[in-house]
Amino acid sequence: IVKMELGENRFGPRTCKSLGDSLLVNDTLKYVSLESNPLVIEGDMSGIVALGEMLTVNSSLVHISFWRCKIGSKGGETIANAVKQNCSLKCVEVGYCGFDDNQTRQVNETLKANIGKERVKKEINEQLKRESNEQNDLKKKHFEAEEKSQKLAKWLDEQKIKRADQRIVDTENAAAEEEEAESRRQEEEKRQIEK
Repeated sequence: IVKMELGENRFGPRTCKSLGDSLLVNDTLKYVSLESNPLVIEGDMSGIVALGEMLTVNSSLVHISFWRCKIGSKGGETIANAVKQNCSLKCVEVGYCGFDDNQTRQVNETLKANIGKERVKKEINEQLKRESNEQNDLKKKHFEAEEKSQKLAKWLDEQKIKRADQRIVDTENAAAEEEEAESRRQEEEKRQIEK
């Protein structure tokens, strides 16, 4: 599960606390909506405290919605401080929750910083990927050049051996022709003498 839509379920502090406790160890959930749930009832902040603790350690969540949850400024302080410690969140909906302006600003600034860090991280990863691809291309070109050089050296050696073999054959043929010519000359002389 990567997305949970839990809006308008009348979740109170107890359910909110259970959810917060379970998300402490969850590393797959990306999106949670708690819209329009009474997360704080009669000053019971146990659910908000549990969600705050979860937000300080959970690194998979990128979106959480508290829209119209009537958390109030005390709960807003808990959530704003927790969001400040979270590097993965990109969106936290806090409209109509009773957050004061400073808490809303703090949440927004943290989210902007997280988005900026993510952008920089993405750019760095893309740069590293490009550099890795360039290195792989250079290695491939070097390997291909080395392979080509080795093939050329092997071909040159083969040609050298062929030329040496051909010289031996040519020398042997020339010697045989010379010997045959000498033999014919001697026979011609012999015939001349016999005449």
